[in-house]
Amino acid sequence: MAGHARNAFHLRQAKNYAIQAMQGLQVAGADWANDPVIGAGITHLVEVCAEHMGNIARDIQEKYLNPPATTDF
Repeated sequence: MAGHARNAFHLRQAKNYAIQAMQGLQVAGADWANDPVIGAGITHLVEVCAEHMGNIARDIQEKYLNPPATTDF
């Protein structure tokens, strides 16, 4: 179960960073998307999510194939 907790922690952290990045977009406007550091950070968030999502057991993944739609970010 420790692995599950680790994956969940990293996915929550990546989600929080993504929320902060989107808030930065709202503040900085279109120039935000042209910043190479921002692009590298977003790419890293996607990589972290992919890595930890791949570590989630298949039976748990199948349980959440069609999660409810949310707009809480």
